[in-house]
Formats: sequence, C-alpha cells, structure tokens
Amino acid sequence: MLKKIMYDAYSIYSIEGAEGDIEPAKLLDALMNADILEGKGRGSIKVFSLGDRRIACRRFIHGGLLRGLTKDHFFSGERAIRELKIILYLKNAGFPVVEPYCAIVERRGIKKIPYILTLFEEGATNLLDFFSRVEGRSKIVNIKRFAGYMYDLERLGVYHPDLHLNNVLITKDNQMKFLDFDKASVGIVTLRDMERMFWRLNRHVEKMAKKGYNGIIGTREKTLFLRSYERLSGHDMLQVMQKHVKYQGLLDKTGWFLDSLLYR
Repeated sequence: MLKKIMYDAYSIYSIEGAEGDIEPAKLLDALMNADILEGKGRGSIKVFSLGDRRIACRRFIHGGLLRGLTKDHFFSGERAIRELKIILYLKNAGFPVVEPYCAIVERRGIKKIPYILTLFEEGATNLLDFFSRVEGRSKIVNIKRFAGYMYDLERLGVYHPDLHLNNVLITKDNQMKFLDFDKASVGIVTLRDMERMFWRLNRHVEKMAKKGYNGIIGTREKTLFLRSYERLSGHDMLQVMQKHVKYQGLLDKTGWFLDSLLYR
C-alpha cells in the first residue's frame, strides 16, 4: 500500500509501513540540489544523501518525437506510481530489485513531472559492464542466473518490454538486482510477450556491440541463456524465435541460432 503526502506543488507516494518517515522538506531540498549524474540514462539520474541513506532518483522523460513536443512534461504522474507499485510487488514476491523508496509527482499547472526514487546501490556495476570483464565460470553462472530471473518475471506476471542489460546490476556482494520498470506491466505474460522481451535484449546487445562491446556476448552466451530459460519454462525460445526470421543474413547477424545444440 502507498501513502500519499501533499507538500506544496508535490505529491509524494511513500510505502505504507516502511522504515522511517519521509520528511518532505528535507527530501525535496536534497533532491533539487543534487547534481545530475553524467553518462547515466538520458540526463535524468540524480544521487544524493538523506540521513544515512543514499538515494537514486530518476526523472521520467519522453523519448523520440514526443519529447520535442512535450519536453519533460506529462499530463499524469501515473507512470511513476505504477513503477513503484511494480517494484514493491516484486520485492514482496522475493524477486531481487533495488529497494524502493517513494515516487514524487511535481505539479506545474496542468502538467506533471514524475520521479521514482530507490536506494542507491553503492559499488554496483551493470550487467553489460560486468560481462565485459569476466570470463569462464563466473560468466556462465551469471548468464544462467539471469535466465532464471527472466523466467521468474514470466511466472510472476511481469511483462517488461524495455528490459536490457543496463537495467540489471551486480552488487558489490555479487547479488543480481533489477531496476527501472518503466513501461512494465503486471498481468498474464504470454509466450509472445517473452519473445518480445528476448528480441529487445538482442537488439540491445547488438547496439552495444557497435559501441565497443563487440564479442562480450556472442553466440555461445546467447545460446546458453536461451537454453537455460528453456529448461525452466519448457519453451524452446530458439525455435519460437526462428519462425520469425525470414532471411539467413539476419539469422547470421543475430547469432541466436548458431551452435543451437551446444548447451542442450
């Protein structure tokens, strides 16, 4: 359950029963005076201290042409509230997510600016950077672990159409945690939904390969990932995805199906 706190032009949605009460004035002062982290997201991430806690805040922004028309304004704060509820749902289900803190909706006339706040994971690295510096058993173990969590998302009914490796952290104590559930939804997750999620991951990997991460996640890693998911779910995702590949050139480019028997 969420508790709504009204303070000036802000609505703060905190978690009912969470440890420590939110003090709106201190929270908003720390947030507004924090610097934006360079090279994180699309210029919308801030990290600041609040008592003995480190808080990460992401401001919601539009993408593509819509951003040029509406800038960073929304007509509702629902995206931040929905994401907070999804993170809280996953946490309560035992799924590894960053610790949720609150959602904030700033009112500017009829327009809104939503924010999502979570506890900051000091010393963590995203999964893409992690895979770029590990090999052998550590890489295999974490690929299998990632596949297991993909199945858990399916089992828990969470569809995440924008999941990629930058949204997954390896903490300093070697735990895997997920963040950024904007655009995610809770309901019945179909095989078609999972296929979309896997293709989104593949597009992300291919895009990162062009930005200097080439060879980090190759054919064998992708095959291991899909076969590990298959063992848990019973879905042969290689076969399902292959039906939608029309040209051998695309097949070779993605590399999802080469060496497909390697990890059977």
